[in-house]
Amino acid sequence: MLASEWLREATSSVHPMDIKAFDDRYEIHSDVPGMAEEDVEVEISPDRVLTIAGSRKTARQGPSAPKPSTNEAAGAADDATLAASSDRASTEPAADVAVSYRFRRSFVLPEDAEVEGVAANLQRGVLTVTVPRRVVEKPQPRRVRVKGAK
Repeated sequence: MLASEWLREATSSVHPMDIKAFDDRYEIHSDVPGMAEEDVEVEISPDRVLTIAGSRKTARQGPSAPKPSTNEAAGAADDATLAASSDRASTEPAADVAVSYRFRRSFVLPEDAEVEGVAANLQRGVLTVTVPRRVVEKPQPRRVRVKGAK
C-alpha cells in the first residue's frame, strides 16, 4: 500500500483524525476532549494494523426534586400546587444519567512505517500518535553481466 493510499483510506471514517506525512514520520492527531490517558488505547497488531480507541463516560446531574416552600404560615399546602409539583417531578429525567462516547479506528500501516518506534501523547484534549518512517531505498536498475559458455 502506498503512503498516499494509506492517507486517503485513513481519513474516510467516522471519528475525525488528521493524518500528516512528513519525511521522517507520520502524525495522527485526534481531538478527544474530556478523555484521560486511561480512556485511550493505541495498539499495533503483528499484521501492522494500528488501532486507536477511546471511551468516555460522564455522569450528568439532572434537576433535583422541587423543595417545599418555607413560606406556608398555615402549614397546609394548596392541593393544585402540590399536584403540579408532583407532575413536573415525574416527567424530569433521573438525577444521575450516564452519557458515553466511544470511537475506534484502525489503519494498516504503510511499508515504510517503523512500528517499533510508535509513540502516543495526550495533551490538552488532543491525542498525537507519531509513527516514525524508515528510509526505504527504491530499487535501482543494475546491469547483470552475461557470461558465455567455456
